[in-house]
Amino acid sequence: MKRKILSGILALAMVLGMAPTVPQTAEAAEPALKEIVLEKSTQGNPVAGFDENGELRYAGDPAIMVDGDTVYLYVGHDNARAGASYTMPNYLCYSTTDLKEWKYEGVTMEMSDVSWSDNNSAWASQVIRYQDKYYLLYCAEKPGTGKCVGAAVSDSPTGPFKDIGAPLIYPNDTDASKYGRRGSFGWEDIDPTAWIDKDENGKETVYMAWGNTNPWMCELEIDGDKVAVKDVNGDGKISQGDDRASGDIWYQHNNIPTAAAGNNTGDVDFTEAPYLYRRQDENGNYYGQYYMFFAMHWREEMGYATTSDLKNNNWTYGGKLMEPTATSDTNHPAVFDFKGHTYFIYHNGSLPGGMGQRRVICIEEMTFNEDGSINYIQETSTGLTGITSKLLNCDNEPVAHESFSNTLQDSFYPIMNIGVKADGAAERADMLWEIEKGKADKNNEAYVTVESYNKPGLYLMATASHNVVLAHDHNGNAAATVDGKTTESDAMTFRTLEGAGGEGVIFESVAYPGWYLISVNGTVSLGQDPSAAEATFKIAHEDITAFSARKTARTYEVGEKVTENDIRVLVSYDDGTSKTLSTGFTTNAALIDTSKAGTKTLTVSYTEGNVTKTADISIQVVAKQEAIKDIDVAPVKDLPKKGASRTIGNLKYKVTKVDGYNTDGSNGTVTVTGIKSSKLTSVKIPAEVTVDGYSFKVTAIASKAFQNKSKLKTITVGSNVKTIGKNAISGINKKATIKVPSAQYKTIKKKLNSNTGFKKTMKVKKI
Repeated sequence: MKRKILSGILALAMVLGMAPTVPQTAEAAEPALKEIVLEKSTQGNPVAGFDENGELRYAGDPAIMVDGDTVYLYVGHDNARAGASYTMPNYLCYSTTDLKEWKYEGVTMEMSDVSWSDNNSAWASQVIRYQDKYYLLYCAEKPGTGKCVGAAVSDSPTGPFKDIGAPLIYPNDTDASKYGRRGSFGWEDIDPTAWIDKDENGKETVYMAWGNTNPWMCELEIDGDKVAVKDVNGDGKISQGDDRASGDIWYQHNNIPTAAAGNNTGDVDFTEAPYLYRRQDENGNYYGQYYMFFAMHWREEMGYATTSDLKNNNWTYGGKLMEPTATSDTNHPAVFDFKGHTYFIYHNGSLPGGMGQRRVICIEEMTFNEDGSINYIQETSTGLTGITSKLLNCDNEPVAHESFSNTLQDSFYPIMNIGVKADGAAERADMLWEIEKGKADKNNEAYVTVESYNKPGLYLMATASHNVVLAHDHNGNAAATVDGKTTESDAMTFRTLEGAGGEGVIFESVAYPGWYLISVNGTVSLGQDPSAAEATFKIAHEDITAFSARKTARTYEVGEKVTENDIRVLVSYDDGTSKTLSTGFTTNAALIDTSKAGTKTLTVSYTEGNVTKTADISIQVVAKQEAIKDIDVAPVKDLPKKGASRTIGNLKYKVTKVDGYNTDGSNGTVTVTGIKSSKLTSVKIPAEVTVDGYSFKVTAIASKAFQNKSKLKTITVGSNVKTIGKNAISGINKKATIKVPSAQYKTIKKKLNSNTGFKKTMKVKKI
């Protein structure tokens, strides 16, 4: 051990008033610095990448199917060796019930079992459940033909899937010289995605979209083990067209410029990987626009477009969602809802030895704005469950990597030499790190590897010239060993030692023993004989300045379980940034006693590093109606009966519920069924209305309540309205304004869709 670092620690201990232990003679051996164990982040991204034995399994092109309380993740197994292109022999599956622990389910289909494929091209796929069977839509190479879209069937979500015997889509089914924006080139028929749509009568339609450069769509006919493209126009053959009227396979227009067009008349620079999605409300009902997520440009960024009807092949571009990943040239989206939240799945090359042909799956929560647009998604190493940390030097300056954007230029990759510095003015995301088990030996608790939060797959790495850089664990474009070892493992591993005066941590390079991570005048590098101040760092998480929690459902009946899936946590930081979380926190919900009515306290706790913040939410537990009837109080007997109709003021009402015990402060509920006069230009729906002398909550607007009342320009919605029926406002003034209390704004805006008669020319205004 170097005398300078030891003497620095002893000197600092003297200043702090400590009694250091010193050698008794000049010849006494120098004491070794004490190894310490840091808290490590063991979850987060990636969420897959390993088999049941913990051995590496590269895989890409994710797709998700939610079946009951289980989320299934389907991927194509990447088995490329050094210098090889895509080698994908089979499809794999993972499952989870909490989005934290992912179970490896194994192989769902071997490409060697597909009679028409080349055995090694398990490209992007998607699994859907339809009429109690599971269908794998996938793409593979047919020798001598090109990429084709195929289908396979199983009775289980985890397979095995059996191919139907021939492709669904051949390259000559999509002649892009007629309808696309680029002529056929042999592999445009890839990456199928599917959506099962249900109309108001319960009839289901299965749509399939796919494509590279040119996006296509068709309907599928599915019956047991039979899957086929539907003859939509009924001409007895499967043909191609620009829309449904002219063909059974139709081109999808995304209305923004191409990279080359430079004007507003072309199509988005769609690359590949379409994925269909529609939002769900708290009851699992679909509403609003349809979304198509996709990869665009090269290297691949993530983008999306929307349409109001899948039968309409014109899409409106929504914007860019994610820049190219730091470690893979391709990307592939999958979007799904689970327990009230929406998640975005993608792939990158952040595993050891990862790259564009050896990928792994990651997850982030996705959030929408009130107009349905989607907020930008940051690729992260921590995902939903990882822990971020800051490394502070002796001047409390955070270690950060140089700020940079992942470019579209292939020449920029692999990223192997990004500078690292101590800089309090750095962007917050650039100064966040994930401290993980050491790559050199994951069983050695004193070993750590430090991964960049916003550039996953890039790590602090010691170089032979004793610099410290941010670098990709690229392994010279070769796969890692099954336990994750690469040529960079030692250089990306540090031994953790006790810092000066027992505080903080010293990082010793495993690749270069006796060399330590240091910070000198803002430069971060390795030093062989540093002072204690230069070599001691603190692990910090203390930058949370505000913490709050909110919950949608705050009233429960006696005996009802308090739920957690509607909780949102807002964490604010001292640099002015913030983040919203729907997972990653704990609550006392399971301990709340709801056996008796009263006010209860729900406590939400969130831990980031060593700092824990809490927030309390008041929960009201009310007696059940049937329980109240047991009380020795006579019910009111002269209330209006359920189904009774009344006209009160300018509105017509129907009684939907009667409560003679006044359980919740009212004597029941009513629905608005119409207006008194067709000449009215505005109506105001109250929160409550008096019916025959008793108070009733106004909770709904009935189907066709205001239909064809063309003079209606303003409708003010009461604070208790929860449902709006079909065609409730169809035919009112096309520029009408719907005024909604701020507390109900998001809920009511979801309800105001095309089914209710709402038009884009109308406005929803918060009051």
